[in-house]
Amino acid sequence: MVITESAWLSLTEQAAAGAPYEVCSVLAGYRPCRHQAARAIVNLAMINISDTPRHRFAVAPDDQLSVWETIDRTGLHPLAICHSHPDAAPTPSDEDIEFHDPSLVMVISGLDVESTDRAMTCRGWLIKGGIAYPEPLIIDHRISRSSEIFDDHDMA
Repeated sequence: MVITESAWLSLTEQAAAGAPYEVCSVLAGYRPCRHQAARAIVNLAMINISDTPRHRFAVAPDDQLSVWETIDRTGLHPLAICHSHPDAAPTPSDEDIEFHDPSLVMVISGLDVESTDRAMTCRGWLIKGGIAYPEPLIIDHRISRSSEIFDDHDMA
């Protein structure tokens, strides 16, 4: 999946700002023909209402509905469900795999285990038959389309 720079920055800044709690969002964009990578142009943040937000995320139904309505209104497609692991590597837990919608990519922000300064990184995953397969995330620094489609009201 290709992610515009603005969507990538929104995703990573949301994870950093939410630490030490898990955050969650949806990457939305365009889903071209099957021989081309999907292109995420916006990160739509949702509020984590979990009783244990350091280790799980849950989304309020009204918040989730608002995000899906924004996606529908703008003609975009949901491409990925995103969440963070603020104190762990960006690999799916058994619970992540069990409850994930396999039609969407899973993007996890987490600790870069190869970094010595506790830097965060993101990884993409496809979940098929209960198994997580790495999905490349390509950041496109050339364009940022979200500002052409969304205003501050849409992004809230």
